[in-house]
Formats: sequence, C-alpha cells, structure tokens
Amino acid sequence: MPGLPLIHRECGARVLSLLEVQRRKRETTLHEVMTPENTTRLMLASEPNWLAVASFAYSVVTRLRDEETDRR
Repeated sequence: MPGLPLIHRECGARVLSLLEVQRRKRETTLHEVMTPENTTRLMLASEPNWLAVASFAYSVVTRLRDEETDRR
C-alpha cells in the first residue's frame, strides 16, 4: 500500500515512506505533533510553522490528485 513503511525482510531494516519522512521533518520544525485541533495555532505561531503546515497540506492535496488521476 502506498505511503506505508516497508520492512526489508532479509535484514529487518525499516525503510521509511515519504510520508513518514515528511511527518518527522514537520514535527521537528513545529516541535510538536500536528493535529486537526492545533493546526491553526501552530500555523499562526511563526512563519516557519506556517510554511511547514502549508507545505504539508500542498503535498497531501497533490498526492490525492495524483492518486485520483491514476484511478481514472
């Protein structure tokens, strides 16, 4: 399934999905986990936070559009 971590069975190493990498980067920038309840507060706290949340939202919308296009 796209977007989920994969496990390399031979050596047991975890390969991070793109979404997992983006989530970790965003949490590092925001210094906390983003939830629907705190998104607005995080965005308004600082310009770097605003850019991190906006970038995440853009990547989600782009990915959903691409998946919809692929289904057609």
